[in-house]
Amino acid sequence: MDTGFGDKVRDLRKAKGFTLKTLAAKSGIELTYLSKIENSKTGTPAEDTVNKLAKALGLDDLAKQELFRLGSQLPADFKKDITQNKLMFNIFRSSKGMSQDELQEILDEIERRKKARN
Repeated sequence: MDTGFGDKVRDLRKAKGFTLKTLAAKSGIELTYLSKIENSKTGTPAEDTVNKLAKALGLDDLAKQELFRLGSQLPADFKKDITQNKLMFNIFRSSKGMSQDELQEILDEIERRKKARN
């Protein structure tokens, strides 16, 4: 089962050795709001908030995307890719209903082709 967004933020913060106050200062997010996020006492944070947290926590792109996923958010660049690229949209829609194993095979093939291209 997935960890919730607030739990994940707390885990990442603690892994960095940050106090709640330190993360609030580094991210520019109000301490009380950050506490509410970690304790799941607020709704889904805005994209800007997720970006601030990711930056303050020093997350790489993959970890940042995972944070967006846990927050039920779609990053702006993903929305743009899906809405402006018809083929990307069709691939995404066509994958609906596939198993996790099938999706992983497709992802592995994409990564293999990207490596071969470089």
